[in-house]
Amino acid sequence: MDPTDVLARGRAFQLRTLNSVVRIRRATGRKERHPVTGRELPTWTVVHEAEPFRLAGPSRGAATSETLNIADGTTTLARRVGKFRHDLRDLRSGDLVEVVDGEWVGTVWRLGEAIGQDGAIARRIPVTQVARPAEWDQE
Repeated sequence: MDPTDVLARGRAFQLRTLNSVVRIRRATGRKERHPVTGRELPTWTVVHEAEPFRLAGPSRGAATSETLNIADGTTTLARRVGKFRHDLRDLRSGDLVEVVDGEWVGTVWRLGEAIGQDGAIARRIPVTQVARPAEWDQE
């Protein structure tokens, strides 16, 4: 069997398993003044509007989390793996992924190390659940 055919079939299969849709945003590093409140708000650019996605557990399907001590309290962050189509090459560490359709609608995930690899059937990137930026609701 031709390895190229095996890879193509694996990629086609993985694409069919990406059963959620996400909007991917990137912080621009700029701020704009809100016309009503006058608050300075970070600005975001949409990198991808309707990208297929699957939220998976880390290796072997195990879900993990991390508890952080912040100021006077603690918070627990969910850690998972975000699966994207194999040829999605313009993702960056720190981009935010908002699930807009599928099982986890309304959740937001920060991309970890967004490094690609050769011969992958899907782009697998570690993600951590974060709060939805308040400024997104001001748009």
